[in-house]
Order: sequence, then C-alpha cells, then structure tokens
Amino acid sequence: MQLNQGKFEYNGCCGYLLKPDFMRRSDRTFDPFSETPVDGVIAATCSVQVFSGQFLSDKKIGTYVEVDMYGLPTDTIRKEFRTRMVMNNGLNPAYNEEPFVFRKVILPDLAVLRIAVYDDNNKLIGQRILPLDGLQAGYRHISLRNEGNKPLSLPTIFCQIILKTYVPDGFGAIVDALSDPKKFLTIAEKRADQMKALGIDTNDIADVPNGSSKNDKKGKGKGDTGKASVTQQASSDMAQTSNSIQNNTNENKKDAALVPNVSIDDLKLMKSYLKLIKKQQKELNALKKKQSKDQNAMQKAHCTQVDKMVSLHEKEKTNLEKLLEKAIKKRGENNCQELKKETEDKIQTLATDHKAKVKDITAQHTKEWSELISSHSSEEQEIKDSHVTQQCEHLKKLLSSVQEQQTMQLKLIHERWDAHRDTLYSYL
Repeated sequence: MQLNQGKFEYNGCCGYLLKPDFMRRSDRTFDPFSETPVDGVIAATCSVQVFSGQFLSDKKIGTYVEVDMYGLPTDTIRKEFRTRMVMNNGLNPAYNEEPFVFRKVILPDLAVLRIAVYDDNNKLIGQRILPLDGLQAGYRHISLRNEGNKPLSLPTIFCQIILKTYVPDGFGAIVDALSDPKKFLTIAEKRADQMKALGIDTNDIADVPNGSSKNDKKGKGKGDTGKASVTQQASSDMAQTSNSIQNNTNENKKDAALVPNVSIDDLKLMKSYLKLIKKQQKELNALKKKQSKDQNAMQKAHCTQVDKMVSLHEKEKTNLEKLLEKAIKKRGENNCQELKKETEDKIQTLATDHKAKVKDITAQHTKEWSELISSHSSEEQEIKDSHVTQQCEHLKKLLSSVQEQQTMQLKLIHERWDAHRDTLYSYL
C-alpha cells in the first residue's frame, strides 16, 4: 500500500496515471524480466547520499536509514543500502554515508525510491516513497510518513540526489568528450605535446603540402615541361609523406598502448606478488595456530592446578569433620564441646589459608597469561613487520623489472621515430 500510495501521490492523488507510452502501443511487446533497456526508453542512474536526520524522535535511541529501489525485477534492489547506526541521538543524527548508487535503472517510469528510518529495535520510525521520474536532483529535505502513509509533522531526512543518464561500459570516453569538449581538446593538445617530445612537430606535419606548393611556384618560370615534372614529383612526395604520417599516427597509438602507466595497485596484482602474499598468510596462520595451542595448554594447566587445590582443601575439611563425628559418637556431644570448637577453628584457619593460596595462584596465573599474550603479540608483530619489508622489497624488484622493460620499449620506439623523422625530413 505504501508503494501504491507513493506512486499515485505523484499527481496529487486524483485522476488517472497513464502507463508509459511503450506499454500503451499495440506494436510493442513489453517483457518485465528483460535486462536490456526498452526501445525508446533511456535507462537512468540514481545516486542517493544520506547526510543526516532531523526530529526523528524525542528519545535517545539509535537510528539508521535504508534506501531501496522498487520497479521491474531487474531494477528492484532491497536490503542492500543501509547507513550505519547512530546511537543515543534521535533528534539530529548525522550519518554522512557514501552515496548509494543505483547504477542501471532500466525503466525509470515504473521505478520508485523508498527511504525508511528505523530505530535500534528495527521498528519503523518513518518512510517515504518517491517516484523516480518525479525526483529532482540536488540537496533535499525529505519529509517522512508513517506506516499508513500519513504525513509526520517534523521528521525529515537531509540527502543529496544525483540523476544521470546510464552510460554502458566502454562509452564513457565518448560521453565525456561530448559533454566537455574543452577537456577533450586539452587532451588532444597533451597528445600533440607527447608527439613533439618524440621528435614530431605537428606544425611540420601541417606544412608538408605547403612545401610542395612552394616548389610549384618555383617551377613556373621553367616552362610547361618543368611545371609538369615538378608538379608530378610534388604530388608523389605529398602522397608518400601523407602515408608516412598516417603510419606514424597509427604506430603512435600502438606505442602509447605498449608503454602504459603502471601503478602500485597494478604491481600488487602480479602473480609473483600474489604468491608472496599467499605464502605470508600461511606463515601467519601457522603462527596463530601454534599460539592458540599454547594458550589452550596453559589454560588446561591452570585449571588442573586450581582443581587440585580445591580438592585438597575439601579433603582436609572432610577429614576434620569425620574426626569430630567419630569423637562425638564415642564420648557424646556434651563431652566434645572443646574438640568441636577446636575443629571449627581449624576449619576456619584452613579456609583462610585456602583463600590466600587461591589468591596467590590466581595472581601467578594472571601474570603467566599476560606474559604469554605479550610474547604472542610481539611474535605476531615481528612477523608482520618482516612481511611488510618483504612486500616492499618485492615491489621494488617488480618496479625495476617493469621499468627495464618499458625503457627497452621506449628505446625501440625512439629508434623507430628517428627513422620516420629522417624519412620525413628527406621528403621535405
């Protein structure tokens, strides 16, 4: 009911809401389980970042926010995006979460966004259903409703909503170039600077046809034969030069791919580094297993000592009580008052001694346990430090090897460009 009321609230809860256009046309078939965008419908991307809540409750309770998407089966995402719990603040909790991104919403016309606030007992405080095609991007205070979709007077959620057109993988560069041509031109200028660093000046490339036209002008005073020969030679030179420039451009693209930028993350994905990490993890697991065995053995030894001490105390106490019972049976209770008092004193002294022994052995056990835990922590820290040192050394070796490979590639590219440049200058 909340979803239905939220959807039909879009037109003020009056009149009718038409189905989307493609669902009303007889020449279209609608598959609700399709995972590809419907013809004529542009998929969307929605991002919701929850910052804080206002006047959620007048009690000191914990609260959190859930953000769900309902729509087609492929668009529905539930119980996935949830903020952290903010404890003891129902008045103005600050969540400051990372944005919750619904990357691909195939059918925005039928999708609705649900924002719900719960307390620390998972009880609903307030909710709001918002149709996706009615959302407005920007920073918004969203007022909440109760379970029956009745407006609550004060509770609101402050969030930022970003709506974009869905861009499939691989088309991001094209969209960026269309949306920001200035940035695209900056990248083109940067590429020209890189070509210049390799020994090719874009001005020289652009001046090749002009050089041939100058030769034509010089050949005008030498008659028709000279003009024809020079023009024919210039045209052939221009054709060869344009071919060489095109080949250089293609090779430049290949060379840029041959010498990529290598980051630390790329080095960490290499097979030898992953093998080292796996080996170190095995060493750490073996150490933790050994330490766990040592801890269990010490606990067992401590329990045995305490059990022996308790059983010895109980045995001595039982012996004193049995001796008193035998004396009472032989001489009578009236004749054993002094013995009874003496036995009680012995039992009390025995209990006092037992408490002192228990206190001493407990202190001893605590000291042994603390020393064991401290030694285990030191061993674990030492092996972790050695692992970090090994990782740094291995990354340095990998970086050196990658640098050597790229240096060799750059030398080959440089030699190739030198050859092309000599050829180009010979034509000029």
